[in-house]
Amino acid sequence: MVNQFLQKAAYDTFADPSAATLAVFLKDKRDVILDMLAWTDQLAQVLQTQSLP
Repeated sequence: MVNQFLQKAAYDTFADPSAATLAVFLKDKRDVILDMLAWTDQLAQVLQTQSLP
């Protein structure tokens, strides 16, 4: 879902000023967002291997 938002922000044009501002932010922070997604996927895998106390 996040990747879809990033794609839309990269290629679509937004008439609404707030949407346009958000699109610029998403484009500027794309690499950071993708790094965070990768990190959360890795963390999820680690957590799935652990049992609850």
